[in-house]
Amino acid sequence: MLTAIIIIIGIVIGMVVYFLPSIIAFRNNNAHPVIVFLINLFAGVTVAGWLIALAFAIFGKEKHQEGGYR
Repeated sequence: MLTAIIIIIGIVIGMVVYFLPSIIAFRNNNAHPVIVFLINLFAGVTVAGWLIALAFAIFGKEKHQEGGYR
């Protein structure tokens, strides 16, 4: 039973680390979070793809707010 819990916790932590670029892109109001997610999903299995997604998530442009108060 304890082994199953440890495995589940490991899988959840692994998924969070794997999708970290996507999480950062959505939380930082990135202009293209879906593109970061797709890069992360399909190319994230390679270290280079994961690093590209992470760089795009961190250094990507932010969305500009349309309208609203200044």
